[in-house]
Order: sequence, then structure tokens, then C-alpha cells
Amino acid sequence: MNKLAIVGTHPATRDNAPFTDPDFDIWVFNEAPQAEWCKRWTHVFQMHKPEVYTSPLNMVRGDHWEWLQQDHGVGKTIFMQEIDPRVPCSSRYPLDEMREQMPAFTPLDNGKPFITSTVAMAIPLALYLGYEHIEIYGVDLASNTEYTYQQNGWMYWAGVARATLGAGFILKSGEHHFNNRLYAYEGETQIDREFFAARVEKLGSEKHQLELRLMKLRDRFNEAVSAGKADKLPDLIIEAQNTALALGEAAGAAQEAQMYAERTDPISRQQFERRGAQSQQDGMKLSTTMDKEFGKLEYVFNAWKVSANEQALKQMRSYYANFLQYSVNVGAQTGIMRQNFEYLGEYDARITAAGGERTLKALGVN
Repeated sequence: MNKLAIVGTHPATRDNAPFTDPDFDIWVFNEAPQAEWCKRWTHVFQMHKPEVYTSPLNMVRGDHWEWLQQDHGVGKTIFMQEIDPRVPCSSRYPLDEMREQMPAFTPLDNGKPFITSTVAMAIPLALYLGYEHIEIYGVDLASNTEYTYQQNGWMYWAGVARATLGAGFILKSGEHHFNNRLYAYEGETQIDREFFAARVEKLGSEKHQLELRLMKLRDRFNEAVSAGKADKLPDLIIEAQNTALALGEAAGAAQEAQMYAERTDPISRQQFERRGAQSQQDGMKLSTTMDKEFGKLEYVFNAWKVSANEQALKQMRSYYANFLQYSVNVGAQTGIMRQNFEYLGEYDARITAAGGERTLKALGVN
């Protein structure tokens, strides 16, 4: 079977690609073959214009143009708009041939291909070349630019590939784009209490793990202080702060979910919006206090590092404890904010799935 893995750069799933399986061809994009994570590649897409890929100002890889000019051996292809004689492995992307032979390539009668990203170029080419099994890795399309412009083309070609190959088209990334509610069938005008209860259980588990982690970091801090290992403290403090922020976020989110799970009255969209905005403001105020506490901690740490003074040590321990508590408090506000804004999105998605404004009007909801 002719197998292919199309691998984007998103770190969550790109490393799961079948680099070690010789039955798979590996297609990647732009500077990816030069990256450490790319263990193997057979084809790469460099679809930008020459003034872009030859530029020494390339922010990803300053040596990309030099790399393109190398002969990478038999079986290696670099797809471009046109063959560049300076690029030994370059091959022309068959735009015109696909336009003529693939009806889905031009969904409108104007003959314009529906291509909004390099991934949306790769999938139709794979179908054109006759691959029978295609897996997608490292494709997330999470940034604002990708979300607003590139996502539609990606979803269109994923649908075409699924219709063409059936179970032979497998998403190992990007599945979230297709997890929408079934219009009219799954729409609700309220978020059910079970939804919040499930969040409480999930967040409670995360909170517990983070509590254990922060406890261990506190012990490591105290051990380093007792041993006089001042050089170990800065990294331990930063790691402890990040853990405290995450702990606070999980705790705040869990508390918010619990509060909603216990409600028996209807919860309006405005409540999510109001609580999210208020927690955002409160978090900004607490962040200022947290930063001030960090300044105090940094000052006494430097004093203790130089003098090993017992009073400075006592103050450092106190400021460290305060700093972590403020970090937890800041994280809690972040958790409350994010949960409410997420509930806001969930609420809107359910209303939209139920029929949008028409449903609201029919139910007498303002």
C-alpha cells in the first residue's frame, strides 16, 4: 500500500509521525527538514517565491537557502512553484494538471483552486499522486492568522480526502476542528450540570497532582537553602512559581465549575461574561502585588547569598512563602477567567447548534 505521513510543525503530535517506518513517505514544509525533530523526510514543500526562500534574513533558518542548494540524494523532492535550476531536488508543483484532472481542486466554475495553506496543497497532491493511506501529524492551525484564513481550506481538503479514502485518511492532529455539535440535534439553550460536574472531577485530579509537585519543590528549596547552594535557588524559585500559578489556575477553575454545578437556576450568558471580566481585572491587580513580593524575595536572596546572614535567611523564607501564595492567587483568577470564557464559548456553540437567534426568539430568550 502507498502510505504517506504529512507532518506539520506543531510540537504536540509531530514527533509521533512514523519517521522510522520505511513504508511511509514523509512530507514536511519549508525549513522543517533542517530541524532536529525531523528524523526523516522524502518530500518538502517550499512554495514561496524565490525572493523569500533565498533571503538571508530568514528568521527560522538563516542557512535555509544554502541548504536548498544542496543535493539531498535520490528520492528527495522539493516542491516549488517552478523548478529552480539552483535547487537540485526542486520539482514543479503540478497546479495546472491538478486543475484539469481533479474536479474537487476547483470547487467553483471560475477554475480557481481552493488552496489556503501549504497543508491544503499537500493533501490534494497526495490524492493526485495516488496515495491510498494518508496520516496527518503536527497540524493545529491555532494562531489567529491560521484560524481565520488557512483553516477553511484545510478542513475542505480533509473532507475530500476522507470521502476519497475512507478509513485510509487518518487524523493524528487537528481533530478538534471537526468536533462541532450536530446542528439542531445537539443544540441546547443551557449548559447541563453534568458538563460542570465533569470539569470538577478532571480539574480536581490536576489540582492534586500540582499540589504534590509544589510540595516537592518547596522541599527542594529548603534543602538547597540548608546546604547553602545559592546557585540552585533561582531556577527552583521560577519552577515553583510556574507550578504555583498552574495550581492556582486548576483550583480556581475547579471552584468555578463546582459553583456552577451546584446551581439549580438558569445561568445566563451574561453571568459567564461578567465573572470572566471581573476575574481578569482582579488577576491584574494581584499580579502587581505578586511582582512586588518577588522584588523583595530577590533583594533578600542577594543579601543572603553575599552574607549568609541569619536574618536575611529568615526573611527570604518568609518572602518565598508569600510569593508562592500570591502566585497561587493570581493563578486562581486566571482559572476563573478562562473557565468563564470557555463556558461562554460553549454556551454560544450550543445556541448556534440549536438554531441560533431563531431558537432564542422562539423560546422568548433575550
